[in-house]
Amino acid sequence: VVFDFPSRERYLRDVEEFLFGDHLLVAPALHEGQTTRTVALPPGEWYDFDNGRRYRGDTTITVAAPIDRLPLFAAAGAAIPLRPPVQYTDEVAIDTLTLAIFPPSVTGERTGTYYEDDGLSFAYLKGVSFERTMTVSRASDTVRVQLSAAQGSYVPRPRLLRIEIAGLDPEWQVHLPGMARFPHLSGTAFAASKEGW
Repeated sequence: VVFDFPSRERYLRDVEEFLFGDHLLVAPALHEGQTTRTVALPPGEWYDFDNGRRYRGDTTITVAAPIDRLPLFAAAGAAIPLRPPVQYTDEVAIDTLTLAIFPPSVTGERTGTYYEDDGLSFAYLKGVSFERTMTVSRASDTVRVQLSAAQGSYVPRPRLLRIEIAGLDPEWQVHLPGMARFPHLSGTAFAASKEGW
């Protein structure tokens, strides 16, 4: 964390939390019997990855850290690609790609890149890969998730795209360009539908 925020003196002494890329803060419990963890959040806004609770940054918080939970925080504006856990790259095909979205609470924008290759060969060294820019922005009461056109010569297999937005209120409306408004569904109705939120 000190490399990204060198002017914050407290990070010179804190060696028990780290940034994983630009969008994730990892704060593991490292001491025997520890069940809570004090976390020094960097500037900005941060979401608890597990429960979607939003925290103001540049503060210190205490969170539960039982042995089966890794305290993990996502920066506001992040779009984190998720897939089922695997032991090796082609164990299970990605039939559904999930984007976990953590929208900012105020006007702002954050950009990241989704990258994929075949996961098996060295073809990526010759540029055989797939990239898409993901932008999460907020203006007034609108949260926008934009995915750029695909770049690269690798073509992933067809799959469903599931977007999970932290802090989404049932009163919101969800739109895709050129399509009608999606219905708000819950429980089994959502699981059985091909469209909805």
